[in-house]
Amino acid sequence: MTVRHHIEECRQSNATSRTVIDVRSQSLSKEFGLVVRQKREELKLSQEAFAYQCGVHRTYMTHIERGTKMPSILVVAKIANGLNIEVSDLFLALERGGFKAAQVMNEAEFDPIR
Repeated sequence: MTVRHHIEECRQSNATSRTVIDVRSQSLSKEFGLVVRQKREELKLSQEAFAYQCGVHRTYMTHIERGTKMPSILVVAKIANGLNIEVSDLFLALERGGFKAAQVMNEAEFDPIR
């Protein structure tokens, strides 16, 4: 096997793996995005003004609220600060909405990367 062939196989393998991870984490991303959107709307802030207040690019905030991107814990802290709440309040809102950590753990059992 040539080096070029090996690199191509790795790229294809990684692309497939990323797709699986994105699909499996989609429900958490969407739920988190809904929480952020609801909290922002309670403050009567536009998405653009809110993103600026959080120190996050407006298009990234759009992805977060739509659930197409999962923010890092640093960005979650910025969002919480922009909402004038604690990080834990965001996670409590997820739990109140019916999301359970066991859902993520159960999905990890089927992760082909392990």
